[in-house]
Amino acid sequence: MALQHDLRNRFDETIVLSVWGTKGPTIVHIAETSQPIIMTMRVGAVLPMLQTATGLAFAAFLPRQLTEPLLSAALGAEETSNLFARDFASLDRLTMQVRKQGYAFNEGHLMPGVSAAAFPLFDRMKTLVAVLAVMGGRERFNPPGGAKMIAYLKKATSTFGR
Repeated sequence: MALQHDLRNRFDETIVLSVWGTKGPTIVHIAETSQPIIMTMRVGAVLPMLQTATGLAFAAFLPRQLTEPLLSAALGAEETSNLFARDFASLDRLTMQVRKQGYAFNEGHLMPGVSAAAFPLFDRMKTLVAVLAVMGGRERFNPPGGAKMIAYLKKATSTFGR
């Protein structure tokens, strides 16, 4: 995907493209950074709904009837301490915030020291078709340039389906 490679080249961060599959957010393409990052991700991997920015973006921008079985399973799991939310009320507040800001953010939930921002990609009919996530070390997301990077990514992904 041209947008994915352009963004990777611009920021030199890993850019992951995921679609909604039968088991949830599924990675379909990865544009790797040249920087060292300790993570194992591969095409075909299914990402957790409530531990990744990508999963949270799907939860926020897809109709609830599509995501509810996976969200219920995550919220009903024995171990919920590392989830973004522990019940549907807190999840609803969080997904409303994600929709309002236009992207989901994760700092170290799934992988300590790794941050991610996930942006929805809509088609011309305003239907979510994929999520594009930028992933990198926390130190690269939090400096003053991090806000500029997120603003650029938000603008670039908002024009995807037009």
